[in-house]
Amino acid sequence: MKNIKKIAVTALIALCSLSLTGCGGKEPNEIAYVVALGIDKGDNDNFDITIQYANTTQISGGSSEEGGKNGSQIVENITVEAPTIYSAVGLANHIVSKTFSLSHAKLIVFSQEIAEEGLSDIIETFIRSEELRPDVNLAVAPDGANEYLIAVNPVMEVNPAKYYQMIYDKNSLIGVPDGAAKNFFFGIESGDYDCILPIAGVISGEKEQEGGDSGEGGGSATESTEGGGSEGNSGGSSAGDSETENENQKDAPLNEGRFEYKMKDYVGGQASVEQKNKSEAIGGAVFSKDKMVGVLGSIETELFKLILGDYKNSYLTFYNEDTPDDPVTVKAIQERRTKYKVNCNNKTVDVEMFIEGDVYSLPANYNIEANIVKFEDKAREYIENASQKFMTEFIGRYDSDIFRIKEKAKREFLTIQDFNNYKESVDLKDYKINVKANFKIRRTGLIVRENK
Repeated sequence: MKNIKKIAVTALIALCSLSLTGCGGKEPNEIAYVVALGIDKGDNDNFDITIQYANTTQISGGSSEEGGKNGSQIVENITVEAPTIYSAVGLANHIVSKTFSLSHAKLIVFSQEIAEEGLSDIIETFIRSEELRPDVNLAVAPDGANEYLIAVNPVMEVNPAKYYQMIYDKNSLIGVPDGAAKNFFFGIESGDYDCILPIAGVISGEKEQEGGDSGEGGGSATESTEGGGSEGNSGGSSAGDSETENENQKDAPLNEGRFEYKMKDYVGGQASVEQKNKSEAIGGAVFSKDKMVGVLGSIETELFKLILGDYKNSYLTFYNEDTPDDPVTVKAIQERRTKYKVNCNNKTVDVEMFIEGDVYSLPANYNIEANIVKFEDKAREYIENASQKFMTEFIGRYDSDIFRIKEKAKREFLTIQDFNNYKESVDLKDYKINVKANFKIRRTGLIVRENK
């Protein structure tokens, strides 16, 4: 009897396997894979949807003997005016011979105007979709989503989807915050925290004019001080004639603070570089719930990642009292997550960071081995001052909890109702911020000098 059951089960499995195999949908050569979407404000309350899709014949080489291409040749852009995202995709399907699929989309870019009006309706549409993946990256383009996507020219990548993945998923990039759609959606729906999305800018000039480091203007949120921040507007200007084409570069302020000494506080589109790819992702768009309320520069975004514990490894530049004209650069690593302690009764937030570093750049005649303890103490002081000032000024300026203080306070409550009441009534401006940094130099490099 048991053998008969086994035979019957085996036969049923074999029958199901045979009947369920094969292509029930479309062939791969009938599908156009969307790699990015751009959403701008249109006329009559519509959206201008830019659909960027991979030109597979250029990626693979197609019938050409030259092989695969790269850069702007591997993608095509279509802009459609429609009231919703999927109605735009439906219209675009009538323009190309293939059917668009969003299953491989890596990036969704919103214009700043759309972001300031609110993204909740659009994000809910994406989350409901079975095509878009929950980890698709979101970004904000001050110059417009269409302009950013057109400027993308990935000269080092054959696969355009890989290019976006490398830029926006590479969490070690200090000036690019995490922009996963699932985190943004959960922050809006739960109210536990607010989000920050990457700034996707377009470089308008190729060469910086004199006076570009004057420190005036800028695209950051806080005033330039010893802490390492800088004050300005949301940045982002369009390309103009020869007199104004480098306006973005001139607006990037030079940081005179001790943390990231002499570094410029860039926002997407402000970097002074000469390259074919005019697209750039750097800086952060600050959100309160689903609405964009401000912009952080690259240095402030770096501080944000350090404070949140989202910093992997990169380079930090410090002012050095012994060599005031020559800063010291270390490769910093955040080996341990940042510790938070929120006291709702005393209204205090204690933040403790753990950072280690290897010395990479310093003056040739400076013996850092003889001054290692002094340098560690000063670097620790600079990190603490910069972080505390940034957190305090940010909370005082914006009604936004990007530091996830409310989420960290959840453990203080016994019931979800008590926590919800706390979220609705709490004013983070009443809280005192205390930041402690632990900083140690692990290696001083291959050159070791004797103490003299």
